Amino acid sequence: MLGELKDLGAAGLMTKGYSPEQIIFRVNAALFPEKASKGAGPRERVPVSVPVDFTLGDAKRTGFLLNISETGAFLHTKSLMLTGAVLELKFSLPGMARVFDIKGTVRWSTDEVSSKTIFGGYGIMFLSATDEDRDALKSFIESEKKKIGLD
Repeated sequence: MLGELKDLGAAGLMTKGYSPEQIIFRVNAALFPEKASKGAGPRERVPVSVPVDFTLGDAKRTGFLLNISETGAFLHTKSLMLTGAVLELKFSLPGMARVFDIKGTVRWSTDEVSSKTIFGGYGIMFLSATDEDRDALKSFIESEKKKIGLD
């Protein structure tokens, strides 16, 4: 069936059971393939929606990770941060008992569009992920790719 749909010009097929984040991720990958191809390799991202506690200086805050890769994540928060700020992130991923405790730095922000979208936040690059952290992240990403048909 998928082959027939692709012959008609479909980019893919989604069945029931996808989260809103997974739908947005798949639609963006289909609409903007040039951006999706930049994520190939170790920086490939998958959608998530998990709470995260983070510390910036002495302030403890919360937010949500909306996508994640082996090397970083997108942090949705109302907290204002500057590019280059260093944070300590604590989060768990679905299906894993592990609690990640990783330092990261703010690489970019969506400040210019945050008043127009609910997805304001920051691109975070992980600084202190251990080999075990990276292996667990890689395993999670591969599993999620299979679930949403990206492999």
